[in-house]
Amino acid sequence: MYGVPICEVFPVIPKKDYLDSIMNDYKDCLENVLEAPVYCVLNILRVYLYLLEGRICSKDEAGRWAMNSPYASTVGKVLKRRRGEAISFSDEELLAFKEYYQKKVEALN
Repeated sequence: MYGVPICEVFPVIPKKDYLDSIMNDYKDCLENVLEAPVYCVLNILRVYLYLLEGRICSKDEAGRWAMNSPYASTVGKVLKRRRGEAISFSDEELLAFKEYYQKKVEALN
């Protein structure tokens, strides 16, 4: 790669600003998990992982991280759908996922 190091081009984003941004997205995902399950499940996981470990990760990284969680089956289906497979979800499994991680996020925030 060529050019100025990235840290000289982009400013450091204050932790509070980043947290405000992802929490707004998280709140939207709580409301829209049935309409946009892939986006919302993976973003809920990203927020939880950030609050738990302070780590910023991609949607795929968050999904892979959650493959040992109680909702590994749902997360696995989400990752397959993200890769283009025709996978369906029940409302019940998505709502159960949402409720489980909502409690986890609220305990950390």
